[in-house]
Amino acid sequence: MGSILSHTLETLLLAAHFMCVDVAMVGPLGALLLARRARRHNDLAAAGAARWLVQLAWQALATAIVLGLCIGLLLWASGGGRFFTGLMRLPPSRLYFSALELVFYFVLVVPCAIWWESLGRRPWVRGAMLLAASTNLIYHFPGLFVSAAELAAAPPEQTAITSSAFRAMMFTPAVLAQVLHHVLSAVAVVGVAVMLYAGRLPLSEPDVPQPLVGGGARWAMLATLLQVPVGLWLLSTLQPGARGAVLGTDLLTTGLFIAAMVAALALLHFLSGAAMGDTERRQVFGCAAALVIVVLLMTGTLRQIREHHGNVPAAAVGHAQRDNE
Repeated sequence: MGSILSHTLETLLLAAHFMCVDVAMVGPLGALLLARRARRHNDLAAAGAARWLVQLAWQALATAIVLGLCIGLLLWASGGGRFFTGLMRLPPSRLYFSALELVFYFVLVVPCAIWWESLGRRPWVRGAMLLAASTNLIYHFPGLFVSAAELAAAPPEQTAITSSAFRAMMFTPAVLAQVLHHVLSAVAVVGVAVMLYAGRLPLSEPDVPQPLVGGGARWAMLATLLQVPVGLWLLSTLQPGARGAVLGTDLLTTGLFIAAMVAALALLHFLSGAAMGDTERRQVFGCAAALVIVVLLMTGTLRQIREHHGNVPAAAVGHAQRDNE
């Protein structure tokens, strides 16, 4: 019973962590696009959403850091220290620079949130700050933690890899597929976040759809549809045991995966309605609820794979080992 509660708590915390990181990664880019729309069309709703999204982005990253520490403590207390083994197999310089990259993000995004209007007089400066913060986080952090998870499941004889081996590993199909999966998830989460912001705005005309709700729905729907080919690519990079667990040899893993697919279809249903003009609050809340369920179920599937079946494709770790020699 205690083990089930511990695993459930880890899954909930990890899903919340993923969604916070998603907002932190793509939120500044979303704000950049919304600010551009506001300037071109004098769209006050888009301007307000852009500022709100920047504020949300740095707060989400701060929350993600706290959640990450909580997950680490929970793993350590429950004896699941394998992930820490993976971290220790990364080049030490990558871990040091990761802390600096987090500081770099806050240095760029927090001033944008505080002095949004002042920096808006020079939109290219504000845009460059947001672009740098977002792309820096997207480039470094998903790949770093995916690589650590891959190395955690490597054989015991696996030693710490060099910086060149780490860079090579970052561009293997196994790691790239997971990184792209996370980035698309982030686009969907930010799209739905914009929908939630716009859904609470008063309409000037009750029968006219809220444009930002439709725009956020289209972002999220495109990202969710692209998850189909990316998901198939990701599935093909898994070890045979892990792939078999998803496709039927493990009832719990397969059940979670099937439930996630059903929830994803429900999400697409709600998103398509919003994209075509049904921007009422019940539709927006339906999108948000379906998205949260998808993330929870996919996180549970991921935990099952990593904990019980391993997911290190021989190509990924083998490539790192060859570059390490």
